[in-house]
Amino acid sequence: MKKILYYIILFTVFSARVFSQNYNIKHYTVQDGLLHSFVNDIIQDKRGSIWMATGGGLCKFNSVEFTNYTKKDGLNNYRLLSLAEDDFNNIWIGSLLGINVFDGDSIYTLKSATKRVLALKKSLDGQMWVASNEGVEKMQFNNGKFITTKLPYDFGVIDFENIFQDRNLNSFLVQTENNLFIGLNNTVYDYNNKEVKKIKFDKNIKVYSACKLENNDVVFGTNNGVFKYNGYSLELIKNNRLNAFHAFKIEYKNNKIWMIGNWSETEKSALYLVSISLKDEKYFRKISDSNGLIEKATSILIDYENNIWIGSNGGLSVLKGEEFVNYTIENGLIGNKIWGVYQDNDKNVWVGTINEGLSIITNDKILNFDTISGLPDMYIGAIFQIEKNEFLLGTAKKGLCKAEFVPKLSRYKFSQLNIELNIGNTRVDCILRDRKKILWVASSKGLYYSNDGINFKHKPLFQGDSNQVFIQKIFESSEGDLYIGTKQMGLFLLKDNKVENFLNDSKKELGISSICEDIQHNIWVGSQREGVLKIDNDKCNWITEKNGLKSNLIYILQSDKSGNIWIGSNLGLDRLNCTKYNKTKEIDIRHYDTNDGLQELEMNLNGSIEDSDENLWFATNNGILKYDYHYEISNRIPPIINLLNVKLHSNSVDWTKYSDSLTGWNKLPVNPVLPYNDNHITFEFVGISFKTKEIKYTWKLEGFDKQWVPPSSIRQVVYSNLPYGEYTFKLKSSNNDDTWNKEPLEFRFEILPPFWAEWWFITISILLLGMLIYFSIRLRMNALIKHQKELENQISQRTEKISLQKEELESQIDIVNNQKRQIENIHLQLTDSIEYAKRIQDAALPLQENLQSMVADAFVFFKPRDVVSGDFYWWTQMKPDNVLVAAVVDCTGHGVPGAFMSLLGISYLREIVIKEYITHPAVILRKLRKEIINSLNQKDEFGEQKDGMDMALISVNLDTLEMQFAGANNPLYIVRGGQNPQGLTKPEP
Repeated sequence: MKKILYYIILFTVFSARVFSQNYNIKHYTVQDGLLHSFVNDIIQDKRGSIWMATGGGLCKFNSVEFTNYTKKDGLNNYRLLSLAEDDFNNIWIGSLLGINVFDGDSIYTLKSATKRVLALKKSLDGQMWVASNEGVEKMQFNNGKFITTKLPYDFGVIDFENIFQDRNLNSFLVQTENNLFIGLNNTVYDYNNKEVKKIKFDKNIKVYSACKLENNDVVFGTNNGVFKYNGYSLELIKNNRLNAFHAFKIEYKNNKIWMIGNWSETEKSALYLVSISLKDEKYFRKISDSNGLIEKATSILIDYENNIWIGSNGGLSVLKGEEFVNYTIENGLIGNKIWGVYQDNDKNVWVGTINEGLSIITNDKILNFDTISGLPDMYIGAIFQIEKNEFLLGTAKKGLCKAEFVPKLSRYKFSQLNIELNIGNTRVDCILRDRKKILWVASSKGLYYSNDGINFKHKPLFQGDSNQVFIQKIFESSEGDLYIGTKQMGLFLLKDNKVENFLNDSKKELGISSICEDIQHNIWVGSQREGVLKIDNDKCNWITEKNGLKSNLIYILQSDKSGNIWIGSNLGLDRLNCTKYNKTKEIDIRHYDTNDGLQELEMNLNGSIEDSDENLWFATNNGILKYDYHYEISNRIPPIINLLNVKLHSNSVDWTKYSDSLTGWNKLPVNPVLPYNDNHITFEFVGISFKTKEIKYTWKLEGFDKQWVPPSSIRQVVYSNLPYGEYTFKLKSSNNDDTWNKEPLEFRFEILPPFWAEWWFITISILLLGMLIYFSIRLRMNALIKHQKELENQISQRTEKISLQKEELESQIDIVNNQKRQIENIHLQLTDSIEYAKRIQDAALPLQENLQSMVADAFVFFKPRDVVSGDFYWWTQMKPDNVLVAAVVDCTGHGVPGAFMSLLGISYLREIVIKEYITHPAVILRKLRKEIINSLNQKDEFGEQKDGMDMALISVNLDTLEMQFAGANNPLYIVRGGQNPQGLTKPEP
């Protein structure tokens, strides 16, 4: 009883599940725009669009949107079975009621009530092979008409009933260089352009599908594996994995064969991949509904970018690549929020989660553990193998724990280590063993180390470090240096047992989340605020959102063997080509998101490894992501550009008005010619790539733009108010691997000049302008001539009048000249008289030499305004008494009248002073006044002229130097020692 109970408990605590993985599969259903869930056939046209024959009509997908066509658009039936494209880009559509042909503008039908078109294939001569329940025929479509030539062979009664009842369409046509292989009623026929012969299979073999290999051999999918036919013999491919396999659909490309099938009717159909060397059993892959594929696949297509398209009864799916696969709860993991990732020595991958437990991925199953299984903590962030069957686990609350595999019990035993580190709630983010065999543990309480794996000691990073430094990452470089990334204290370097802080104070709180080393031994550091740091000879170079990163919040840095650094953030994965960056400083970053196969964008702290097969594993919030570089092929195929529409003034137009011919698809004009006022043009386009949504476009309008515009994701270009001239619109696109079209798409058009800019209008205008100028000049000249004659008459009249006036003026001038001469004569006489009067006046004035002989420092300053003046000076020396009598006089009047007064004054002074010997100034002045009054007969009456003179008179005894003064309206001033003159008298009349 105890033994039974033990096994019950063992089964409860130890669970193992067979696992699968999710691929990068995108599904399209009617909610996405797909017309109908039943997809019976898929093709890709030369313009890159995917076409689907569905149970509800025809559907086209150009990587951006779906366009659907039904009976309303001209189809003869809504249940479609097969598709093909001819050399003229027409789409051939087989339905339950015959043939349809779509040329991009109209759908033409060849309707038949009994013909069910099961398969279509373009022939070598450009016509179309049509397989139906009525046999096989070759058709040609020309100008809306069908020309049919039936293959003369009786294929018997062809079963087509219930083809939409969860049943694959097993009819096919395969065209090789010399033969047409026809599959009808699970039988294969070979037509060599002369005769039809049946290829003999075993009695119980049913042939469902076929495809052509590169060497023109044909591979057939049957109900008992895969057969190869070389034109002469039929060979069963011996592969244990394909025994009794039902290959309902089969396609070949790039040395790989893709098949849709199963092993029994009770098993769901799945997608299978095998090598071209079908005998290689190791190369085998199955993708089913457990990997994300929709059930009941019915058709398959490999497009030009090597995407795998699968039509089913549930819609359309596309497998975009196999480089990324995801493991989640649905695939067997214990949880989806992944934290720790580790590969042990047996190549098992350990997956720790956030509060969901621990999973171990082995070759064929997943082992899951939780607290019921004995796991100490549901948070597992760090995992490290210390011995063959012993592992250390870093947890969020229980610190450092141990996992030990017990071979006898075939199970794992878990325990929490009894060490100082584990006291309290301790989080462990990283465990590392260096080249000296020392174990290092990064925890929320600081850095710990152990030499024996049992006893752990705290390693302080700086003075005063008291177990408070939260360490998120430790990393040992190829040189043996230990880099320590902390949450709030920056980056530390432990070298030669010395610790130094590598970042300055401003960078300490960045939150160092991850550290790695590239293949050139450069150290890279991820932060949770400012992106990625490269340490280059003690210099720090930052790569951030500004120069290419999707986000600055970094959780993961992982180097690979190819010279890349993988950067995990909250917005997906960035792959940095660090080899190129180290060499040229060019930042080459490739971003990966959900379109590339990531089910979750947000990564988790330090959750990454590179396993022994060089696969990369990343911890996300929705499972663990595995990257296999063997399956990643750089997309060197640029998008196929489609010019969807060209509009005038933002409206669609009938281009037949502007061009003689239209393109076969989209009905766009060839070299249209536009009037000058239709110069507002809109180009609408799309670059078709199903690998990525990150398509960029650049364009240039030759004749208008000087250079290509910077790349953008805009799919519409508007040019308004274009001047007349010839233009070529050039357009290029690129995919996410920066692969551009080698040759641009070109659209040529011409805008005619307005009529006023046409040569004929310019010529006529020049002629009319010339004539206008000529007649204007002529009229002007005639007017000028007339006016000139009028002026001549006026001039003649006025000349005559002027002559008379001239004679009058000349006579008047003679009179004036005579008067002038008379005046000049009078003036000359007056001037002579005045000059003579001056000589008289000058003779009357005393000589200056006489004054200087009497007084050595005396001088005379005399500047009369007129030639003769009313101003005069006078002096004399009375020798008996040696007395000097001197006077300065200002007579009334100027010029000649003043001169008369001065002569009168001089005469009276001589008489009074010299003859009468009077030297007293006052007496002289009184006598002089009387004489003047008498001489001028002045009676002091009202209105009488007051002629006279102002004067200053002094008498100086030259012996005693006594001076007497008398003045009429003039004062006496004395100047001593350079002082200002001082007035000694007041002027009196």
